[in-house]
Amino acid sequence: MKSLNLEGSFISKFFPIWKSSQTDLLEVIRWKPYLEDKIGKNMRKQSTLEHTHSFSLFAGTIAQMLDPFIFEKTGKHLDLLLLEYAFKWHDHSEGLKGKDIPAPLKRDEDDVQEYHIFMNHIEDLSKQVKEKYEKAFLLQFALNDNKLFPKEAKYIMENILKKDYFYEVLIFTALEKYEYLFYPIEMEANHDHLLTWVLRRQITGYQIYAEILPGFREILFSRELEQRFLDYLREHKDVPELKL
Repeated sequence: MKSLNLEGSFISKFFPIWKSSQTDLLEVIRWKPYLEDKIGKNMRKQSTLEHTHSFSLFAGTIAQMLDPFIFEKTGKHLDLLLLEYAFKWHDHSEGLKGKDIPAPLKRDEDDVQEYHIFMNHIEDLSKQVKEKYEKAFLLQFALNDNKLFPKEAKYIMENILKKDYFYEVLIFTALEKYEYLFYPIEMEANHDHLLTWVLRRQITGYQIYAEILPGFREILFSRELEQRFLDYLREHKDVPELKL
């Protein structure tokens, strides 16, 4: 039978993105170094697709809860649509390149490579959509040094911060680091050290976000929870340092 002719249609342009979001992201397994070490036991494999869905649900919910705190401080509501785009697309390049690089091992060169991969992937979409998605994708890097990014990307990131998107950038960063806790919490019985390692790496950041991000203390990092985290780290002080 003759195949359906979709040449030139929006379906033909979007189909590769649709397919990649399901198949490519599903094949990339996160937390690989911990799955493969000798102290991990029967750990559930988490794909980039699962992480993206998890992060979008969690961060999309929390961003709405943080919005009144931001409005009270600045008189402006968050750009929740920009944040939703960022939550959904931030790790899409992992599926396209076929691997996830754990945060302790990631280099600036990797961030730039992922940016180029993402932009090439959405090349056939309209100019308006590409501009919005590019801005959303770059949100995650706006607080970094960014020396290796091309001029046009650096210009976008500079404008993100200059044009009153500071709290959107801060929220993305804070919620991404916070979501990192969920998988280690689930895997606590299956990996002797993973939760300790992640808490050690992130606790100082949580304390900083509690001071500078309105609502973070009230919603995600109460004094009581902070103390529980600190107590947990003291109880696990003998856990060796992470080596990757």
